[in-house]
Amino acid sequence: MRIAVATTDGMVISKHFGKTPEFCIIDIDDISWTWKIIERRANLPVCREDEHDDKAFEKSIDIVADCETVFVSKLGPYARIALERRGKQVLEIFGFIDETLEKYIAYLKKRRPKHRDVMTEHPCFSDGSYGRRGRLHLPVCRNCNIQCRFCVRAQNFTEQRPGVSGGILLAGEMGEMFFWVFF
Repeated sequence: MRIAVATTDGMVISKHFGKTPEFCIIDIDDISWTWKIIERRANLPVCREDEHDDKAFEKSIDIVADCETVFVSKLGPYARIALERRGKQVLEIFGFIDETLEKYIAYLKKRRPKHRDVMTEHPCFSDGSYGRRGRLHLPVCRNCNIQCRFCVRAQNFTEQRPGVSGGILLAGEMGEMFFWVFF
């Protein structure tokens, strides 16, 4: 992930988007969550006494074109709309770059979906769900076509383990079974 920061010294997010003399370009590794400054890009300030130079403004937008996020201390509505239309996330914040990046990385970590271990969560294999969750295997045909290694494909009313069925339900009995299982 690449971030552009409006700055004058490479240490503080300190400039208005239209007045910054340079953008500090930062790359964040989304696996190790480390970051580094990869370059500093010179910018021609576009705001001069309440007027904008449209050609210079487009060049400023192009300077941050490869960045996903832009950190600035201040931003006008015209610049915000132009950046957001190009898919950029814009954050108005004033402060030290390193502190802001650590907070931003913590935010990104929370947003990332966590990897789920299906085997430890699955009721058949999870120690924590034994005796707490009910389970109903419901084949939809009379003969099994899966051929599991542990399955003996037998019927037995007393034995309760995977692969042993308590019986075969008729079509009318399935609706009643679902009612009691789910409600």
